[in-house]
Amino acid sequence: MTPFKKLDKNFPIENYSTEWDSWCDYEVPLVNKKFGKRPFLRPSSIYGYWWQWDKTLIEKTIQQNSVIYLRHASLDYHINLLLEACKKIGAPRIIVSDTNIRANVPENVRVIVVPGLAYQFSRCFADTDIKPDFNRKIDKCKYPFMLMASSQDNGRPRLLLMLKKLGLLEKCLYSTSSISSKDFLFPEDDLGLNQVMTSLDKKIIGKEYIKFNVKTNLDIIPKFINLCNFYLAIDSNGLYDHNINWQVSEKHLWGYTTTVPVISFWCKNTLEQMQNWGFKTHNISMRQKNETIQETITRWSKEILFYYQTNPPFLI
Repeated sequence: MTPFKKLDKNFPIENYSTEWDSWCDYEVPLVNKKFGKRPFLRPSSIYGYWWQWDKTLIEKTIQQNSVIYLRHASLDYHINLLLEACKKIGAPRIIVSDTNIRANVPENVRVIVVPGLAYQFSRCFADTDIKPDFNRKIDKCKYPFMLMASSQDNGRPRLLLMLKKLGLLEKCLYSTSSISSKDFLFPEDDLGLNQVMTSLDKKIIGKEYIKFNVKTNLDIIPKFINLCNFYLAIDSNGLYDHNINWQVSEKHLWGYTTTVPVISFWCKNTLEQMQNWGFKTHNISMRQKNETIQETITRWSKEILFYYQTNPPFLI
């Protein structure tokens, strides 16, 4: 269940920004020049819960402002509340969002998608001398796959513990913080896996991964991805059983700094955005309705095992 906390204050009036602005050399262009400071609607908190928006406050904000900024991680609840308010107001409104909005947008609303982190990542990548290798030899690869999961957010720790139990991590490249199996027991354990899962120690690929330093990481990560048959691009929080509108960020793009095939684990709006840009991937869906967490992790592991055992990996 998604944790909610009631938002009891007005939305801040701010310039458009991303979480990388404090270190990245490139700000997202044009938005602030065109629209300036506007109400910035944030559906979630950095502390792991979602804001419960007040309907009256949303309608007041839409009534008083022709343009609003919408941060990622919205639920269908947030989108429906926002669009209903726009429709009720009736006047022309603009929503500047860093993710696609997968909903029926009223005629008086224009949605401008500004994928800020993807833009900043691409500008940092353009500053490198990384060139695509169109002559990769599969028999020269040293590792079956690579997986980065240093953050203990929803999904990846349990997947790593399962892959360890299957023996898939022994020959692969992966990064992780220390994971205690007792902290990630399956709520529903039909397969009896809780009693056989074992913990994982911290492991780093190359140098320490620095979350907010793509420049440094661009010197490290693509080199290791190029040593692998395929790359697992796993988004955050894949175990919620409802739609969350995550934005495209470095988690989605690392594999495409190389010519290594990518197997992705993305939500629908992220997948659609990447496909609209021309990226190809074999996507493994997030947790589905009525699917237990254990069933999701098992399904993911079966897919990875298939490509692990296929040499070269058959990826469309």
